[in-house]
Order: sequence, then structure tokens, then C-alpha cells
Amino acid sequence: MGELLPISVDALNDWFVQRLNVPLEIVAQQKPLFKVNGDPEDSFALEVNLYEDEREVLFRFQRYDLDEKCLRMGDIVLLDKSYAGLGTILQYEVENFFIENFGFTKSFISASSKGGSYIWISYGYLPTDAEIPKLQKALHESFKSFSTTIENYGGQIPDSFKDKTKSLIEKLAEDKSALRDIAKLQLAVTDMFVSACPADPACSLKDLFDEKSRRAAFLNRMKSEGIIDKSGLFNVARRILTTCGLGYGAVLDFSDTEAMALRAETVARARIRFAESMRLKTESLMEAAPCPVSP
Repeated sequence: MGELLPISVDALNDWFVQRLNVPLEIVAQQKPLFKVNGDPEDSFALEVNLYEDEREVLFRFQRYDLDEKCLRMGDIVLLDKSYAGLGTILQYEVENFFIENFGFTKSFISASSKGGSYIWISYGYLPTDAEIPKLQKALHESFKSFSTTIENYGGQIPDSFKDKTKSLIEKLAEDKSALRDIAKLQLAVTDMFVSACPADPACSLKDLFDEKSRRAAFLNRMKSEGIIDKSGLFNVARRILTTCGLGYGAVLDFSDTEAMALRAETVARARIRFAESMRLKTESLMEAAPCPVSP
């Protein structure tokens, strides 16, 4: 575990400069790790920092185990939110660096009890085997709480949807990839509040959000948090995963075809967001530039 990667500082830096291909200064380096008391650990980490005019905009810290060919817990912080998508791109290329140059096979993370418990599933990560029993329990309780919340606002989760959700949670015991199907669970708001909707579906959706009631306040809060989309689909998966109160250890297996496809889809979306952020930055610079003075 306590081995530096056999690569020069210049070669390490050049790899990330070429792969990221962004108009930022990139500093990549290996660092020894230290215990809280200051004693050195028998391990190292890769650190990648991105700067704009000496101002740090993105930081990636990645522990690694060269002997086991796996990535350990790390951290990534996007300090400038105007570079949307760049954090995911850097995450992807850090993994590629270890996969392509040193044959790494897995990455381990700790998915937070808030957004991380949902977000990392879409990237390809799955809970480790030891996490499944407590995750099942937490999801059952979270879905029950969600159903009660909807009932308290005068709605009802259809029995068929309840059965499907409970079945997928139970399936985790034998196939943890069922979590990927759980992560896709969505339900139309109008199907949750059938008794409150008039006959016209288009009108009913509008009425549900416009009425003066506690229900409308709840739905509009869910919409502002991105849990309900513009078409009126309620992201049940995101709701129950982020409110189950459980973080968990997760692993991304680089030999898992489905996981790697999800990872590729995620970074493709991130590249679109990043391209748009760069377009906005360019427009902003052009608007701020002084107009040429006519002779």
C-alpha cells in the first residue's frame, strides 16, 4: 500500500493537462499521508488542483492502494460553481489515470447520507455487500414515511407502485444491482393525488401547484429542490434515498459493463454542462471588454 506511483512529476502533470484540455493551470502531484498526531502513514494520495489566475477553482484528493489496485476514499471540491460539470470530469479522468496506467480494478467511496446516497448510484457505484441489510431496512422505513407524507397531504401511492418498490428493496438481498432500478423510481404527481385532480390532466397538474394549500406548498418545495420535474414527475428514488438517513460504503467495479456505461453517461452529461459554462464565461468576457474607439 505504501508505494509511490512509478511516474515522474512532469509526466503526471502532462497526463492531466492533455486529458482535461481546459484553459486552467493544472498541478498534479503525489503526497505522503500523515496521521492526526503527525506521524507518517504508510500510504500516499494523488492531489490535482486547478487554478484560474492563481485562484483555486477545483481540488481533487485521491487515496490509492497500488498493491491492491484500487482507489480508496477521496474528496473533490468545486470552489467555483461557474465551472459546472468540471468536478465530474476530473473525477472521471482521475479514475482513467489509474485504470489506464496502472491497471486499477475498483474504486471505494463513502456515499453520504444526503445527496451522495442517490447521486453515486447514477455514476455506477453500488453498496458493498456488508451494507445491504441496513440499507434495506432504511429504504423500507423511508418509503413508508414517504407514503405517509403523501397521505397526510390528501394523496395516495398506488398499490402497484408500492408493490414494485417493496419488491425491489427485497431483491437487494440477492442482487444489489436492483438499487439501479430503485434509483429510477418515478411517479406522476397526478397519480399520487387522483382525488384532487379535475378530469383534464394538464389542468389538474397546474391546479395542484397553484392552489392555496399545505399540499401545494409541499409540492412546490419538492419542485424547487429538483425532486419534481417540469412535466410533473416525482423522483421517488431521490426522495427516499436522501431522507433514509443512511450513508454507506460503495464500490465501483471497473470490470462491470453496466457500471462503466452509467459512468460514461454521467460524464457525457457533465461535459455538456461544462461546455455551456464555458460558453457563458466567454460571452461574459466579451460583454465586459471595452468597445474599440473609432479613429
